[in-house]
Amino acid sequence: MNRLKQGRLGSPVMRGALTCALAVALIFPTACASASSTPSSSPRAVAPTSAEATPTVQARVRKPITVNVRRQLFGVHDATMSSLTRPGVGAIRLWDAGVMWSDIEPTEGDFHWDRLDQYVEAAHAQHTEVTLVLAGTPAWAVDPNFASSPVSLWDVPSRAAYRSYVTAVMSRYKAFDPDGAGGAAPYRGIANYQVWNEPNIRTFWTGTPEQMAGLTQVVSQVRAKVDKGAKVIAPSMVLRLTYEMKAAARFYRLKVSGRPIWKYVDATAFSLYPVDQINGRPAGPEDSMTLVRGIRAALAKDKVPASKPMWNAEVNYGYRTGGAGGTPAVPISDEQQAAYVLRTYILNAAQGLSRVFWYRYDLTAITANTHMVELASPSTMSLAGDAFYRVQKWLKGGTLVGTPTARPCAKDRHGTYTCVIRYDRTHVGRVYWNPTKSVKKTTVKSTRSWESGLGAHHTVKHKVTLKVNYLPTLVRSRS
Repeated sequence: MNRLKQGRLGSPVMRGALTCALAVALIFPTACASASSTPSSSPRAVAPTSAEATPTVQARVRKPITVNVRRQLFGVHDATMSSLTRPGVGAIRLWDAGVMWSDIEPTEGDFHWDRLDQYVEAAHAQHTEVTLVLAGTPAWAVDPNFASSPVSLWDVPSRAAYRSYVTAVMSRYKAFDPDGAGGAAPYRGIANYQVWNEPNIRTFWTGTPEQMAGLTQVVSQVRAKVDKGAKVIAPSMVLRLTYEMKAAARFYRLKVSGRPIWKYVDATAFSLYPVDQINGRPAGPEDSMTLVRGIRAALAKDKVPASKPMWNAEVNYGYRTGGAGGTPAVPISDEQQAAYVLRTYILNAAQGLSRVFWYRYDLTAITANTHMVELASPSTMSLAGDAFYRVQKWLKGGTLVGTPTARPCAKDRHGTYTCVIRYDRTHVGRVYWNPTKSVKKTTVKSTRSWESGLGAHHTVKHKVTLKVNYLPTLVRSRS
């Protein structure tokens, strides 16, 4: 307060600053409070700086960190195209979908486009953005100097063969226009090309990081010549184990032709599966966000710009470490699965990730614990599948609001998350949950409704006290 007095309260500048600070405090009380509250000591919490713990007057009057949520955030993987039979999928990543390089060009120059055409047409009809992973080396294209015995889909390809394939794909789908719209539709063709899938583990790449960097340069060069409107996405890297995190960070230290590797891509990408259990409990979405903070710190150390978009290329929960043979995940309840989907997309949005691709929309195995369709009846949506569409409604047209020093979705000392969503000047939403225990939360006086994570809707005209647990609740109010 003394500093405010010294700042000449009567000046127009200071009056404007104070008005801004008061407005933020009144409209988003939980966001403002989070900047000065003591953060939890949980390993999932972001370690605050001293400035975050005790913000200055200057920090308090700065604009809060905000995130505008776009529909392309809501991505999936789908091996059957079932997600494209209804609207609501913002993006699809084509992996494990029968459209690898080896599927499309099984022999040199013999292209089989039918299945990929079907995906692009179906996605186009639903205004769904398409990302194609350019991986899976056909036997004829393996570089003989680096071939496994026997040859593998994950072997290093001939640079010339890879360039030829990428050129053929981009040439075809730059002009692909199934409904004759003449290029008017925003999702015509393939929007994004990802260099490879998870090359920092031997499961998907037998070459070196330097060789993968070389393929990244190839895709960037072909894009520049063939389809300048397309985006190049970095190969997705697994982060769940320490050695994988280190390998991902090492990749971004590489240079090709004197340029840092990150300059060849429009977005970085990571598979954000956490380990299956942490301290005896199932790992969940909050643990996945720990991986985001870890890789961001590593990239910052290597001077990768924070402005470079980041994608969550694959995510689900319960995958066993070392479960290459498909070790089943420990099952969780249907309600917990719905909670995982809600929390995943909200937290990823709050962290500023551009795309989140759920693996998979139509998953029929049990190697992960959260499924968007019923395992016994894949044509039937599960509670988690319903939650995928519900969270889009919660975030539609909204802006996630943090503080000047912290991203949206503050966590208090009890472990309760509060995510503030500003819909317009007079309508605000707050999503509450606590992943480990049940707590009580009293809403603001202007509360008008609240909705459970399973869709139960309640209309009110006053503040209410809610029981908050692992399943998020959305409270809508007047500002």
